[in-house]
Amino acid sequence: MKKLTGLILTIILACTAMTGCANNAAGTPTPDPTKEVQTEETVTQTAEQTEEPATTEPEASEEPTGLEIGDKIIDFEFHFNEGGKASIRDYEGKVVFLNFWAIFCGPCVAEMPNIQKLHEEYGDEVEVIAINVTEGYDEISGFIKDRYTFTIGRDKPLGNTFGIKYIPTTYVIDKDGIITYGSSGDLSFEKMEELVKAAGAVGKE
Repeated sequence: MKKLTGLILTIILACTAMTGCANNAAGTPTPDPTKEVQTEETVTQTAEQTEEPATTEPEASEEPTGLEIGDKIIDFEFHFNEGGKASIRDYEGKVVFLNFWAIFCGPCVAEMPNIQKLHEEYGDEVEVIAINVTEGYDEISGFIKDRYTFTIGRDKPLGNTFGIKYIPTTYVIDKDGIITYGSSGDLSFEKMEELVKAAGAVGKE
């Protein structure tokens, strides 16, 4: 009887030992004392060491574009509506009032009489040039007729050259070819007069 009891006790102890191993294997492994414990401080130091150095943003180019106020106007050619062409540099020595427009544009058409008046009063000092950037010869000629005597040009690619998104767009260029004004929107005669005077025009005494 004692032998049987001892045998049963031995079997129970053996089963208990086997169950403990299985739980430990399924749970958290026992730490190996021979390995270094990685603390939060160690992790932070490691992250700092592997972090890539900060990069510096490349400096913006300071090269003049020839389209900003204070720049010398880019050299470009345009076509007269009646034929032939000219370079903007042909007008150095005079103030230039350069307007980009189109017939379908209401504000463009609305400011045309103001541009004509500017031409009549400042024509000796100011070269007034209005370049159509959308329509062709027949449409432009039919619109102008005998109403406007300032220089009318047509050149669709110039709209892209100048990056024009809205019309009318006007530039004022001084006698040395420097841009003194550039903006979109129709202008009153008074504003036009103010701009060309600021660029060096004197006007009639």
